Amino acid sequence: MLEGMRNASRHGKARTARIEAVRRGNLIKLLVEDDGVGFPQSGPQPWAIHSRVAELGGRLTLTNNQSSGARLEIEMPAGQD
Repeated sequence: MLEGMRNASRHGKARTARIEAVRRGNLIKLLVEDDGVGFPQSGPQPWAIHSRVAELGGRLTLTNNQSSGARLEIEMPAGQD
């Protein structure tokens, strides 16, 4: 979540951002949305976030918001309690 907020500010030039974290059963779902410049159409995924999510067996989805900004969704196993 911290890296998502850093990226929104540093790379996305966002003025505002929102984070949502939810646990549903054995999954953790994270959402980071901002009002910045969005992701390049054919650019690579943010390396630091992508590698951490992959290492934990998760999935990362990046999209640009309808009006402006970016939307980053992460879904990964919650692990043991």
